[in-house]
Parts: sequence; structure tokens; C-alpha cells
Amino acid sequence: MNQPSSPASFIARAKARLLACSSPTGPAFEGAQISCGQRAAPGAIERIRTLALVGQTASGKTSLAEALLHRAGALGAPGSLERGTTVSDFDPMERRAQHSLNSAVMHLEHHNTRIHLIDTPGYPDFVGQSMTALEAVETAAVVINATTGIEMMSARMMERAQGRGLDRMAIVNKI
Repeated sequence: MNQPSSPASFIARAKARLLACSSPTGPAFEGAQISCGQRAAPGAIERIRTLALVGQTASGKTSLAEALLHRAGALGAPGSLERGTTVSDFDPMERRAQHSLNSAVMHLEHHNTRIHLIDTPGYPDFVGQSMTALEAVETAAVVINATTGIEMMSARMMERAQGRGLDRMAIVNKI
């Protein structure tokens, strides 16, 4: 039975595959178990970005992910937490609770750049999911609810991202 992979291991494997497959001679190390299929275009790795949406619960991370996917053309219409139709909250428990319990990896294309987007849960009980996501990305997008301001998880994620040397952005949502 295949176990779901963590966002960190997924991104690491994807980058390793791109590195190996972008070499003109194929996988860069002896005995590699990487099937390259088509060769990656020159400069393909530079056109990949990894971003985690982190912050307090109910700040709008999942709704923002839906809007980004929709604007990029990956979705015909954004999903709704209330209707249980979001891409990232696919688990039945998440749909019933109407909030994320697990991190979810999504992909979109924007201006010839592939973006791996990780939507993380905001409840402190699930902080491990957010911390793990920060290990897999180059940018932490801290989503802040304008009506409640900077809350504990938002501040904690910003500090953790700074400590890891990640690029950071603050997104003020629900204005």
C-alpha cells in the first residue's frame, strides 16, 4: 500500500528528477532509478517556484489557493469550503470540519513558471503539517486575516520561515 508522501519529500523528488533529467546524458548518478521520459528544457529548474500558504486558521489560505488555481486556468471555478468543493480539502473529515487538517500540494502555471503550492492547516494542533511544508519550499506566504490581525500561528510561521532563511511574503486577506 502506498503511503501519501509529505510535501517535503514530493518537492525533493520532483527537483531531483528535474536535475537528473536535465542532464544531456540522463540521470547524473550511477544506478539512478529515475525515468526521465522527455528531457527537461534548458532552464526548466529556474522556472519552478515552491510556495507554502501558512498562517492562522480561517485566514483564507484554502480560498486563496482556490482563487490562484482559478486565475491560472487550472480550475473552471474556485471551490468553496462551505460546499466542500475545494481542491486541497479533499478528505471527508476536512469537508465536514470546513478547514484543513492536512497539507495539500497543488500545481499551477503562471507566466511560463510552474508553481508548486502547498496549502497548510492553520490550527495549532496541526502545526507539524505547516512546519514540514516550510522544509519543502523557497517562499512562505503568511496569510493574515485583516479583521483579526497578526495572530499566534501567523507570527510563528513568519519566525520559522525567517529562521530557515526562506523568502517571506505577507498576504493580507479578507479586507
